[in-house]
Formats: sequence, structure tokens, C-alpha cells
Amino acid sequence: VLIAAAGSFEVICYDGTAELTYSLNQPNKGLHIPPGIWCSEAAFSGGAICLVLASEEYLESDYIRCREEFVNWKSSTNEV
Repeated sequence: VLIAAAGSFEVICYDGTAELTYSLNQPNKGLHIPPGIWCSEAAFSGGAICLVLASEEYLESDYIRCREEFVNWKSSTNEV
């Protein structure tokens, strides 16, 4: 879950076929991002704070860093 604890920012989400952009600007609302969605954050306002609530401990090896690699993974797992 991503929350704009202060300020505002956008979250661009891509499921392998479609892309949606969400604007976060209220500290009482969050965006739940399920596994298998490619996301990036952009357009941070001055003083913005992005609060991340995660269900698992961070492990670098769990993440795909290249969008092309993500698309290949999605098509190989039929996760689209």
C-alpha cells in the first residue's frame, strides 16, 4: 500500500497490457498494489512523503528492475 503521508505524487501502474495513473494526495487514502503489477512513482510535490506499507520484508532478489524483463515474465506466467 502506498500513501501520500504529505504532499502528493502519482503512481503509474502497468499490468502487462494496460497502464493506469493514480494521483495520491490525501494521507487518509492509500493505493493497494497486488503482486504482479509494475509500478513507478512520479510528479512528487515539494515536501512529499511516500509511505510504503509492505506485507513482506524487502528482498532485492524479489524485484524485477527492467520493464522489458517484467513484460517477458508476465507473458511467460500468463499473469496478464
